[in-house]
Amino acid sequence: MQYTASELFLWFIIYSFIGWVYETVLCSICQKTFVNRGFLNGSLCPIYGSGALIVILLLGDLQNQIVPLFLSGFVLTTVLEYLTSYCMEKLFHAKWWDYSSRRFNVNGRVCLLGSTVFGIMTVIIVKWVHPKIAALTGQISINAQYWWSAALAAVVLLDLFFTVKHILTMNGRLREIQNAMNEYKEQSRARAEQLRESLNEKFENSKYHNERIRQLLNMRKFQDRRLLKAFPHLKSISYNEALDKLKNRLKRRNKENNS
Repeated sequence: MQYTASELFLWFIIYSFIGWVYETVLCSICQKTFVNRGFLNGSLCPIYGSGALIVILLLGDLQNQIVPLFLSGFVLTTVLEYLTSYCMEKLFHAKWWDYSSRRFNVNGRVCLLGSTVFGIMTVIIVKWVHPKIAALTGQISINAQYWWSAALAAVVLLDLFFTVKHILTMNGRLREIQNAMNEYKEQSRARAEQLRESLNEKFENSKYHNERIRQLLNMRKFQDRRLLKAFPHLKSISYNEALDKLKNRLKRRNKENNS
């Protein structure tokens, strides 16, 4: 069956939103507070939209074969999640999720439980959900589909631009903080072994914790709070100590605001 680009894009948006709802509800329940889960600021998780399109286009013929549909969805979505994790790590020098603490994981990028859930979701989407969504979007005229797609694409691209811009800026700040901490630690190598564990704590009282570093740590960035709240296990590949310092500063500020 042939599909128009606008129709596919609308499906992508719909399933990205459904994925955002799923992730946000799950994480909000686990953390007992509202979490705007997702890489973007808006209410979309593109990895879910991409995964849904892949299984719809490739596995539609298995709609009435539950076991093959589940197994195929299990494999395809696992590969997608692994590749997404790898690419985001290389692009932004950060690990956005980590399943290392879960059994049967592969490099912390994917795990058996998550893949099983995605396999079940594949069956639900292909067999029951998508026929209804396809019927719904099929009622929209071609011209309306194009206009909706263009408008939504503009919003998503704008969101993506500002999100990526902020992450790159955040990495720049972390680099400066990390470099200052590295210089301090380099100067302190000759100190006795028992002092090494306290280097990071003593950093704030050193000459390297200058006005510029204090400004970088004290920047009140909404997206800092949002990203660190959405991804509490976020790790920076190159600047993790600086990121931990930023996390601790935000936690301290939250405690002061709540007291």
